Amino acid sequence: MLSTGFFIGNPKDGWQNIASRKLFDPDGSFFKQVYRRSFIATSSVVIKKEVLDKVGGFDSTLLIAEDLDLWLRIALNRTNYHYLKERLLYYRVHDSSITSNH
Repeated sequence: MLSTGFFIGNPKDGWQNIASRKLFDPDGSFFKQVYRRSFIATSSVVIKKEVLDKVGGFDSTLLIAEDLDLWLRIALNRTNYHYLKERLLYYRVHDSSITSNH
């Protein structure tokens, strides 16, 4: 599994550089790190289909945090994880975004 750094925000309010923070320690536990703070933008993930099949994919019964649930199950499966700090994604958030509705 691989994910990348990203910008979050919008053109009006500006873009926050997520990759500038220390998000992932390759020598630490992937499970503990993703459990403490979700730092994975789903749109930036590349993963083998076999891994998704093995852990059951996204749980469509969850109303929120279905991505976090998937990352944790992948981590428990001991899947290799790599984080590319390069920002390859703009994650746009606005007032009517699902992400904005906690």
